[in-house]
Amino acid sequence: MKKETKIIILVALVFALLIGVVAFTLINSNSGKNNSDESSATSQISVSDQSVASDTEETVAESVNSEEQFSKTIIVLVKVEGNETKTFTIGTDAEFLLDALNQIDLVEGEDSEYGFFITAVDGVAANEDKQEWWGIYEDGNMTQTGVSTTPIEDGDTFELILSK
Repeated sequence: MKKETKIIILVALVFALLIGVVAFTLINSNSGKNNSDESSATSQISVSDQSVASDTEETVAESVNSEEQFSKTIIVLVKVEGNETKTFTIGTDAEFLLDALNQIDLVEGEDSEYGFFITAVDGVAANEDKQEWWGIYEDGNMTQTGVSTTPIEDGDTFELILSK
């Protein structure tokens, strides 16, 4: 495929994603409904894979939308060295990051005396033999709290980075 065609496709995908975000924002701001029944709550998720191939960038976006309203929308970037960055946009009413991540089954781990310890994100497990672990970052800085006690606010962006 010619470079120009790839660029046109990339621009079209980004434009379509932008239109979807604007439409979602307009729908949420025009609706005065607030559903606080957490037992029947489902998540609004938007996922995009970003990878760089030689001198072009390809983006694939997939979204699963729900009719429900959520009080917060957060963005979670999942970064693994040598792989594409995945972006998850999560609609939630959760108070803490772990609860929002669990809504979409994004993380696996185990409870410890210090809180929840993430062992895998989006199916990618940290290799203890290589001394790998999942770091949680907000605004480029490692969080000072664990995933189970990290509070979330509407518009927050977090990075889950596989670190050594």
